[in-house]
Formats: sequence, C-alpha cells, structure tokens
Amino acid sequence: ISALFGLALVFMGGMAKRVRAQFTWGRTIVIGASDFAADYAARYGKFVVVDTAEMLDTIDPKIRNLGGIWLMDQMEDVGGRTGRIGFAPKRVIFGSSDAITNVERARLWLGTASKAARDKTELILRVEDNTVARDLGLFSDILRKAKLVSRSETIARALVTAMAPTQLALLRGQPGAHVVLVGLGKVNLAVAEELVLRCHHPDHAPLRLSIV
Repeated sequence: ISALFGLALVFMGGMAKRVRAQFTWGRTIVIGASDFAADYAARYGKFVVVDTAEMLDTIDPKIRNLGGIWLMDQMEDVGGRTGRIGFAPKRVIFGSSDAITNVERARLWLGTASKAARDKTELILRVEDNTVARDLGLFSDILRKAKLVSRSETIARALVTAMAPTQLALLRGQPGAHVVLVGLGKVNLAVAEELVLRCHHPDHAPLRLSIV
C-alpha cells in the first residue's frame, strides 16, 4: 500500500507541474533539456524545461537551482501535447545538444502551432553544427527566421569581450592585436570568427591571428 501511495504521489506531483506549466502566460519554453539551453532560458526569467526523465537527470544541479519548472515527458508528441505547454509563450527554445533533433522538433511544433503562435512566438534553435546552420532554409522556409544559438558562440563572445584584445593593444602601445589560439576545436573556431568580426581599429594594423 505504501508503495502504491508513493507512486500516486509521484504521479500527482508530475500532473501538478504540468498544470502549473500549462496555465502560465509568457514564459520561455525549452523543448529538449541541456545545461546550456536551461541557462540560456534563465536569462529571460521564468521558464519551463520539457524532456524525458533520463535527460532531466543529466542536468547539472547548479542549473536546476536556477529555478523554472522541470517537466518530465515522453517527447513523443512535440507537435501536439508536448509542444502545447503554456499559454502564449514568449519564446520556444529547442535546446537538445543535437542540431537535427532540434530542427525536426521545431518543424513538428510549427506544423501544428496556430498562426498567432507562429507570428508572436520567438523561435530559438540550438545548433552547434555549422553545416546544419548553413542549410537550415532547406529544411523549412519558416526556420530561416529562427534565432540560432550555440554554446561555442556564446563562450566565444564572452571570451572576446573579457579579453578585449584591441583595447589591450591600445593600452600597451602596440601596433595591433595579436592573438594565439592553441588547437582549433568548435570553441576556438568560434573565438577566431568572433575576433575577426570585432577586432578592428582605425589606428591599428589588422589583427594577427595565430593557430598552433
């Protein structure tokens, strides 16, 4: 009896979370759990993360402590029950670490969402694969309007902002900024792109970028 009672409490707890999420206006909805996606959603305020129990268990406890509603789901009906969490969400983030999974889930969501939801809801896709990002329009015309985010690009922006190579070269009286990157993984590639985009100054020689 006690075991059945415990199962009933777990079930009722899950239902209570779903009801809370369902009757929430204007939140950020994350479909597909990952530390990066949840952390990204938290900057907007209230959020709901939806994924399987197995995926939710992989989230870092520090990320779980950011708040939000963590909702277990079988993820078998993203175009229906799973994707209809919350009233009028401000944005939906497809946050799996796998880009193709996010694209497919976004297509399912868009295929059943109302026109009002498609027009008013900001669509954000986590895409770590540059090939997928480049070819996104081939999957769906409407996905071209989606905002693309990636862990590597977010880290790159933060690093370049913190390093401020151009300002540092000016302070040191150097003719230009020179940055050395060790290795060329996803993050360093994103850092290189960010440096090329941002490190310009009329009184400086062009950026020198060395990769070893």
